Amino acid sequence: MIETDRPQFVLAMAAMAATFRREATEALLTGYWMGLNDLPVEDINQAVARAMRTKTFMPAVAELRELAGEMTVDQRAVKAWGAFEMAVKAHGGYASVDFDDQTINATIRNLGGWERLCELPASEFDKWLRKDFAKAYHGLASTRLSAEEAAPLIGEHDRTNRFNGFTGAIKPPLQITTGLPPRRIALPRPAASAPVGLLENIGTEAEVTQHTETKR
Repeated sequence: MIETDRPQFVLAMAAMAATFRREATEALLTGYWMGLNDLPVEDINQAVARAMRTKTFMPAVAELRELAGEMTVDQRAVKAWGAFEMAVKAHGGYASVDFDDQTINATIRNLGGWERLCELPASEFDKWLRKDFAKAYHGLASTRLSAEEAAPLIGEHDRTNRFNGFTGAIKPPLQITTGLPPRRIALPRPAASAPVGLLENIGTEAEVTQHTETKR
């Protein structure tokens, strides 16, 4: 969200609080702002509307994020493994690759590198790698990756050409599309400053009621 989204966000939170018979206090609004300010305000509105229709109690931040369409780490890890496994079968360790979910790049690097994992015999690949992949992915999914961790994975052809000085023969890495949404990690954003005086953005009682009825 950006600063201009603040009134819309506060109105949605106030409407949700009214629906679940909770008071929209400064502390409550601040907590939801801190937990949701990295999401688009449109996704938050969608999550609030779904909560009003399906929940008995006011949802926590984590529930709202799921209602907004955010995948859990478990769900991402399963899809990430599928993309990795397909890339291994399709390209192997000779080609350089770059996954659009950079957590996969970091995970593969953490487990020994692209070439090494591609060379594993099928018995080892199926026996232990999937479990270790999920564990490593979990550990990296919510962290801020360094440029080195997120960098493309170099294959044997490009590594050999680089070693021999044939830099002109090095090709851009193959871009691997996973279908995973971009990673959402809450980071400081100047446009979404600290929520001082969020209650000032709440409209009249009539506006909140109208918003609530619209979302129903």
